[in-house]
Amino acid sequence: MSKNKKQDSKAIKQYSLKGEGSTDGYFKMDRMEDIFDRTQGKTNDPHRHNFYTIVWVKQGTGKHLIDFNTYEIRDNQVFFLSPGKIHQVHTPTRPLGCVISFSKDFLMVNDISEDFMIDVHLFRQYGETPPLEPSITMSQKLGRIVDDMYEVFRGDLVHKEAALGALMKLFLIHSNTICNLPQEDNTGLNGAHLVRKFKKLVEADYKTKHKVSEYASSLFITPKYLNEVFKNLAGHAPKDYILERISTEAKRQLLFSTRTIKEIAFDLGFKEQFHFSAFFKKHIGVSPKEFRNSM
Repeated sequence: MSKNKKQDSKAIKQYSLKGEGSTDGYFKMDRMEDIFDRTQGKTNDPHRHNFYTIVWVKQGTGKHLIDFNTYEIRDNQVFFLSPGKIHQVHTPTRPLGCVISFSKDFLMVNDISEDFMIDVHLFRQYGETPPLEPSITMSQKLGRIVDDMYEVFRGDLVHKEAALGALMKLFLIHSNTICNLPQEDNTGLNGAHLVRKFKKLVEADYKTKHKVSEYASSLFITPKYLNEVFKNLAGHAPKDYILERISTEAKRQLLFSTRTIKEIAFDLGFKEQFHFSAFFKKHIGVSPKEFRNSM
């Protein structure tokens, strides 16, 4: 028991909505200016959430670290963070805006499917996650939705949860119309459904399953068919997707946790540290130790 606690203390700090002033532990809104006042402007250490987060910046300056990329904070921006993303917000001056947090339970209660979350293409598990910078007209539209959402969150409307779910879905739909990140070709509906299921399985099992054949078996299809469909829609092989997911988590833990390389290797499903180091150097170009030291 003590050993597990010791290992947990080395891991990247993770926050939950439980006990954080949220609605039933699955939805929360907080004004950026209030957060700044409570913390006296201090910057938190890099951390991750087990829930979705939207950072709506009306006015502000500073930097927003998201995994391995740092973005300049400017007026009129919207950041979208999926569960598991490492992030840190630094605002040297008092910002104006809103932080919206919601869990997968919130989506389920409001009949917002995970497929919808993939289709709106705003929350990415890894890779570039630059902020949206809406036009003045769109910003006003999104701002009205956020204001309505905050009023409902702070009030005691009879169907409060349903209202929050409807407003959130509307906010995401409008935001998606101005998202300029490259999207996958979803013209083949059956194929798109298969790609979604594959990605969900990878997210759940990437620490224990490293082979395409293992996921194909869970999907009751052949590895060849999975490879053909995924490559056609996503533009790259499913093997690359699995390796990128493992590499991303490895880099996160090397940079933002105090776990040893051996502990990280075991956590990611490698039986020997040597195998993990060889994998990392092959795909990242440097050894885990060199990567950690260089950053």
